[in-house]
Amino acid sequence: MAGIGWLKADSSWKEIAFETIAKDGFCTHPYCGGWLLDWNAQRVEQAVRSYGWDPEEGPWDVHLDELDAVEWTQDDRPIPIFNYILRHVKFKSQHLPPWFHDPHDAKFRVLEAEAATTYQRPLSTHPVAIRSLATFPSVRRLRFHTFTFAHEHRFENILGITVWDVLRGFQSDMDRELSISELLALLSGPFSDIFHDKPSSDFVMDLERFSTLRGLWSATRWEGAHFVGSTGEGPIFMPSFARLPPTSVTSDLAKSTATEAED
Repeated sequence: MAGIGWLKADSSWKEIAFETIAKDGFCTHPYCGGWLLDWNAQRVEQAVRSYGWDPEEGPWDVHLDELDAVEWTQDDRPIPIFNYILRHVKFKSQHLPPWFHDPHDAKFRVLEAEAATTYQRPLSTHPVAIRSLATFPSVRRLRFHTFTFAHEHRFENILGITVWDVLRGFQSDMDRELSISELLALLSGPFSDIFHDKPSSDFVMDLERFSTLRGLWSATRWEGAHFVGSTGEGPIFMPSFARLPPTSVTSDLAKSTATEAED
């Protein structure tokens, strides 16, 4: 199995195969196409060994007792691995109305050195990437605590949560104005790396820009997620983000208007 899941609009593996070949068959992105399929397959094999997961039977948690969270926290089982693709996703810097969904909002970064300034096609045009399983083993339910335990992002896909499911879930909350308490919680939690060793003057200047999740994400990249716990509604994670180099962030902001106008 190549670690590929279904989107809500999919109806058959045959259609998925045709779309993948037509749109992504000759993809030159270094983290897509054959490279990503191989990476996914290796993670599937690892999850099969670690969890006794059979991908042909569906998501791993389909066999768990929904009221029993113990199996997620056993010492001999590693925490599910998140797809590497999430490290290479960049959202537009331009704020959007909270009610507006732009299918081309998420971009696929190219090279580490050009992470904030260079874009490939929108991520939505990479069928292999968006259909890749978000976690290994795959799960039907997943939760992220980003601010406090009172505010969370929930994801669900009965066939296994994909990268696209996760990004769409975060996107729906990207442009909501953050309260002071939420912003402080984010800056001391998932986005604590933003102001590491930065002068206090920079902190004040950046506060307005960081009034939304989109603003925070524009200065960082997804680094991973820490396992917090589990309930009958799936594993709970706290995401973490690493600050992009200052020069990259500055260039990104300067070029964002022109780049996004072309989209």
